[in-house]
Amino acid sequence: MDLKKSSLKQVLMKRLRDFFNSSTNHGFSHMLKSDKRLLRTIWIAFTILSTGLCAFMINEKVMNFFKYEVTTKTRIINQYKANFPTITICNMNFFTSEFSVNFSKKFIKEKIVYNPFTIASEYFIRSEAINNVIHERYKDVYGDSMNKLIADCQFELVSCNRSQIKFFYHPNYGNCYQYNSGFDGHGEKMDLKNLTMIDRVSGLRLVLNLSTPDTLKLINPNIGGVVFIHNHTTYPLMVDGVTLAPKTETNIALSRTFFQLKEKPYSSCDKKTSDPNYLDSNAYRLVHNQTNGYAQTLCVYQCIQNFLMDKCKCIYFMIPSFSNLNTCFNSTNIECFSKYFNNYNDFLFIYEKCFEECPLECSGMWFDKIVSFNHFSSSKYQELFENYNGTEKIYLNKNESFDDIAIVNIYYRSLSYTQISENPTIEIVDLFSSVGGIGGLFLGISVLTLVEFVELLLIILAEIKDYKKYIKAELFKSQKSQSRLGLLMTWTFFRTLKTNFIKRQVSLHYSASVEHCHNKD
Repeated sequence: MDLKKSSLKQVLMKRLRDFFNSSTNHGFSHMLKSDKRLLRTIWIAFTILSTGLCAFMINEKVMNFFKYEVTTKTRIINQYKANFPTITICNMNFFTSEFSVNFSKKFIKEKIVYNPFTIASEYFIRSEAINNVIHERYKDVYGDSMNKLIADCQFELVSCNRSQIKFFYHPNYGNCYQYNSGFDGHGEKMDLKNLTMIDRVSGLRLVLNLSTPDTLKLINPNIGGVVFIHNHTTYPLMVDGVTLAPKTETNIALSRTFFQLKEKPYSSCDKKTSDPNYLDSNAYRLVHNQTNGYAQTLCVYQCIQNFLMDKCKCIYFMIPSFSNLNTCFNSTNIECFSKYFNNYNDFLFIYEKCFEECPLECSGMWFDKIVSFNHFSSSKYQELFENYNGTEKIYLNKNESFDDIAIVNIYYRSLSYTQISENPTIEIVDLFSSVGGIGGLFLGISVLTLVEFVELLLIILAEIKDYKKYIKAELFKSQKSQSRLGLLMTWTFFRTLKTNFIKRQVSLHYSASVEHCHNKD
């Protein structure tokens, strides 16, 4: 456009008019093209209304996207075989051995100091045992041996290989033993067992000898066992155990559920927790070094224990710990422990700090259990067993009584498993599709309309730039003209001054000549 004949405002208005007439946004073009005032008013009103609705709905879509909501999908996955879980088997009594009988004699009199309905006496004696020098070298001296606890073991109707059963020390139950942990009794890796049948007798069948010497029953009146059923990557203390009663056959039918959470910002979980070097946290690294899989709860426990070891030089026996440090049981330790953990605000601060060091894992699994019972043992059956001289008989207690025998059958009620996964309710593609659909519905715009606006902006900027160039050029011309005029005026002034000087000189010379001539005459 000729800037000499039009102002910048006129140029920009023409550009805007041309843009709206050719734009895919039909509302603005009809507002400009309508000749009648009524029609123009109608187009203006509907365009404003459509723009408002469009902005409102797009804002709702964007806000919903940033809520990071998820859709949970549950599927049933069928298999013809399934990995059998790891089974951790314990006697409910920490003290069961002949060594424990001798060790506990000096503590039996302490029983009368404590309320018999509490477990304070047992924990006192257990604390003394754990802090004993012998316990630092030989953890297994207080509890059952494998051959004593496990009288018989069969998997898929075949006797278990006892060399594949691994020792595990439980802080509350002492000597425990793991079947199908992925490691044998010497710590060497081995393949996990698979199960192809779902019948009760086709899984793992354990006959447990839960006998305890009479002198030790004063410490813990309970007689029984406990089994922990967990994945081989899960620490046994992170799952609930199933208790087993003597003279009872316990049947545990299992089903599996696997879950996969969506990582941050859709949840509070962190997908990098499988990397041992992901965080510079002592508790985090300790869990990775001591277990086959990470769990936030176990990490938090280790963080609390690390705090206690740093402040009180002891550990709390009710929380799992990988340290061999003494438990907090003497007066100095208890006073230190109470200082930090009896104050709710201090404990909350420690707990929150530990959660910062221990991220939540995004994946995992659990076993759902259906437990049923039936009475086991009869006098006739016991008579039959007394006449049996097989090798399994050597694993029973000396009096060969069924009063301390418990049987447990662990099996799958289905080889299929439940899979739970999370997906974003609104993906970024869904957001763009929704915004595009709303914009097209209410205003008739698309991505190309945005390109048109960009083009309009570039045109406006170019026109403003050209106008500035034009103004600058005109100003330069004006300044140049004024400079030339000044030079001309200066030149004229000096020329006039020179002419006047010459005329004066000529006049003076002429006057002198005339005067000289008169003097001669």
